[in-house]
Amino acid sequence: MNLDYVKIWTKEFQKNYNFEYYICQMDNANEEEYYFDSNGTGQLYDKL
Repeated sequence: MNLDYVKIWTKEFQKNYNFEYYICQMDNANEEEYYFDSNGTGQLYDKL
């Protein structure tokens, strides 16, 4: 549930500051290891 709040906040931040792309991932993660990005959810999203 908290990750959903972060996702909503990130979309608002993107809109307010005109970012083209964002990604939410842990430090030192591989390219495929992310929770969500501006295109949708990643493989770690459901593992929390």
